[in-house]
Parts: sequence; C-alpha cells; structure tokens
Amino acid sequence: MMSKRLLVLTKYARLGASSRMRFLQYFPFLVQQGFELTHQAFISDGMLKCRYDTKKYRFLDTLRCYWLRILILMKAKHYDLVWIQAESLPYFPAFIELFFLRKTRFVLEYDDAIFHNYDQHRLFLIRFLFGRRLDRLMNKAALVIAGNAYLAQRARDAGCKRVEIIPTVVDLTRYEVKLDDHKINQPLKIVWIGTQSTVKYLHNLKPILRKVYKTQPFILRVIGACLEDDLLDIECLSWSEKAEATDIRNADIGIMPLMDSCWERGKCGYKLIQYIACGLPVIGSAVGVNVDIIENGNCGFLAETTKDWENTLSKLLASRKLRVDFGLNGRCIAESDYSMQAQQPRLVSLLKSVCEC
Repeated sequence: MMSKRLLVLTKYARLGASSRMRFLQYFPFLVQQGFELTHQAFISDGMLKCRYDTKKYRFLDTLRCYWLRILILMKAKHYDLVWIQAESLPYFPAFIELFFLRKTRFVLEYDDAIFHNYDQHRLFLIRFLFGRRLDRLMNKAALVIAGNAYLAQRARDAGCKRVEIIPTVVDLTRYEVKLDDHKINQPLKIVWIGTQSTVKYLHNLKPILRKVYKTQPFILRVIGACLEDDLLDIECLSWSEKAEATDIRNADIGIMPLMDSCWERGKCGYKLIQYIACGLPVIGSAVGVNVDIIENGNCGFLAETTKDWENTLSKLLASRKLRVDFGLNGRCIAESDYSMQAQQPRLVSLLKSVCEC
C-alpha cells in the first residue's frame, strides 16, 4: 500500500489542548494506517508559555511564526493532503492563504468558534476586512471536520460541500475510572479544569458555591488556574499533561459552568469529556455541546439557572449512590462516543477518502 503524504498544520504544539486532542493524539494511529506525516505548529510551546506568563506574544517570535508557516505552505503542493487547524495564516487575507493551497486538497478542522475572532471583533475594520475570512476558506475546503453542530452549521452556511462532525475525544488508556473510596469524614471534592483565561466562568459561579458550601462543605479543586475566595476551601493545582487525569479522577464531581453566547456555543466540552472518562458525575451549563454530552439525569445534570446549580450540586453532594450511578453511566458514554479508540477509525477513513477523490 502506497503511503499518503499528509501535511498537518496546527495552531499549537503539545501544550495547546486543542491541537493535542484534535490532532497530535491521532498521529501514531495515522502512521500505522499508512500516512507519512509532516507536522508544523504555528505557536510553539515556548511561545505559549510566554503568553501564559506575560499575556502576550513577543513581536519577533510572531514574525518568525508567520515566516516559517509561509515557507512550509510554499511546499503544500508536494503533499497529497493538507490538514489544517482552523486557518494557516491568521489575519491574512483569505485569497493569500488560498493561493498557497491552490494545488492541493485541504481539510479544515474546528473545535472552537474561531470565526468570531473576526466577525465579532471590537474593531469595525477587522470585522469589515476579515468577518467572512474563514467562510471563504471553508467554501474551498475538500472537507470541514467540526467538533459540534454549531461549528458544522457555520461550514455548511459557508458553502462547504462536505462537513462531518467528530467530537473532541480522550485516550481511554490514560483515564482510569475513579474508585469509590471516599471516606465519610472527609469533604468531597468538586473539580474544575481550565486555564487562567477561562477561570472567569468559575468565578461567576462563586456565589452559588458559597451558598452550597455553608450547608454541605466541600473542597473546590481548580486545575490549571488560580482562584481565591476566603469563604471557600479552594485547592489550586498546576496543570500537567502527565498528572491531569489523576488529578481529575481523585475528585468526586466535575463541573463546567459557561455563559450563553456565540463563543460558548462553539466549545466542544472537553472538560466534561475528561470528567466522564474518569467516571465522575457532572454538572454543566445547558449551553452548546454540553447539552449533547450530558444526558440529563443519566450521567449528570444540565443547569440553566442559578437555582439549578444550587439544587444539582446539593443533590450530588448528598447522594453517594447518585454519584456512583452517574459516574458509571458517564464512563460508558465516553467509551462509546468520546474516546480516541472509538473515533480514530472514522477520522482515518475521512482523510483517506479525501486523498482518493
């Protein structure tokens, strides 16, 4: 069998969760299936760490990113397929990007509503010049892979002839099911995982958490961000790829609060998927893909109002049986729908079908 040359252009390297989960974790299986991979990340791990520390990218580093990306795009015609995370040249006119890709087939992949970086930008000039930039790319793509229905609909509206939904998934070999080993005299742990840029969602939930805490004390485990509150027992842990699954599994309830806007509707529920893979019961805002992942009353609860959050947190904190039952149900859902093991054959089939068109 002749191998297919696949150029993979991601936004991040391994430190970026979206690139790691949507692309990098599939690489070993793709190689097994006969693909010859060339990978380039637009933003290196070093740059991303700098961004986390200083809240900005260094100018010269950014110029280097664009230069290296242009150099590899000049070689795109030598590949059977180019697989791109959202866009290859952010904030460039679409016709320039399409010029580099004109002699090869390309697949676009979206796990976030990145098009709103343009059409919802605070500056009119950006909205005017680039508001439909990604739609033009989608229109010319051989295939758009979307992480949820909201993103898929945008691609269809842009005129893409082939749109498929593949959810964000986890490698089940890294996520073991939580043991029911909680001791009665110890407080339960509610876990949230994210970054400093997304901890705002958890901050908005603090009034409810304080109210529940008064009658049902718990530990709030925050992974990947810092959160302070004198009225709560908060445990902040640094994120690492090696420890994240264990840090989640050693909690008791997973939460994913969100606001309801076009940005949140584009999210793919990665937190929830991590929680249910560990066998944790979950509570999530009834927004976007959360509704699809949480089968209300089966693996967790959807919360639309502050009262919903209060009631569902209280229920899960009070009932060991409910936590165990929801957790086992959630693990089954993760295995059937949200695991790399379940989705990687489909991904390979889609990429091969584009190569053979």
